Amino acid sequence: MSLARSIIKRYYKLRLSKSKWHIISTLPQLKIKRSLNGSQSIYYKGKWVAQTRPLPELKKLATEECFIIATGPSIKTTDLSLLKEQSLYGVNGSATLCKKHEINFSLYTVIDPSFVKYKIDLIKQVIDSGTRCLFNYKVIKAICDHDPKILQGGKIYLVEEMNQAYHSNQLPADKFYFHTQHHPYIYLHPDKRPKETRVGFSKDVELGIFDGGTVTYWALQVAYYIGFKRIYILGMDLGGDRFYDTKDIALPSYLDDDYEKYIKPAFETAKLALDNDENVEVFNLAMNSRLPDSIIQKKPYDEVIAALNPT
Repeated sequence: MSLARSIIKRYYKLRLSKSKWHIISTLPQLKIKRSLNGSQSIYYKGKWVAQTRPLPELKKLATEECFIIATGPSIKTTDLSLLKEQSLYGVNGSATLCKKHEINFSLYTVIDPSFVKYKIDLIKQVIDSGTRCLFNYKVIKAICDHDPKILQGGKIYLVEEMNQAYHSNQLPADKFYFHTQHHPYIYLHPDKRPKETRVGFSKDVELGIFDGGTVTYWALQVAYYIGFKRIYILGMDLGGDRFYDTKDIALPSYLDDDYEKYIKPAFETAKLALDNDENVEVFNLAMNSRLPDSIIQKKPYDEVIAALNPT
């Protein structure tokens, strides 16, 4: 962190209450203003940049199946061209697969601003394609740091981490647990309360999304919110390098550090939520995934494709 950035951070820590410290990394450049229709106006360095779209309109995309395309090494050997007619939900570097397999994403999510630094051209390509892009405010700020014009004309949706919304005060973990433990659309892990607010499952992403240690977990909550009946996750190995990493460019991965602490408990919570909803099924198509079959049922990709195209 530069000296200037350190001074700015210190300034806002003195100026803002602790409950607003979660937005300091975006200040003073980024400002987000609410609109009456549920959209948000994005301003960067005092100038209007773009308008986000209301999250509820995503529900119009609901179909029977949705395929979340994650970035584990197993995705390299998966023939995604067989899914051309399906609703595809990409995350991070999985967008590099679109050209190879001649597919298009219906949805795309990035939540890590460091990904923007190395893959801004890829993100611009996805935005320009007309794909519905779901970003948090840190990613929106990172894109604007490169070029605010990238967002203009795109189908941009603001998604926010639970208890870290731009316009809301962050609650201490014990108060967050008290206010959410009986909420009908929020599930908390029975053994992770009250100190851990990254682990949970949100049935309504307008309330926020639990981080769960992986962008794939964000996508799962969004897909559930939209109303897909069967959600298939490809490339969720949760181990090994990302398929697009190279020796020269490899972003830091925290999968090993976060698996036991966040990722596994998050999907355990998802199982609790999904077991109470007979209208949706979730399958993990990465047969060698670290996540046990007892948490998210595994199913071979070939079997899924055969069911989609019965002879």
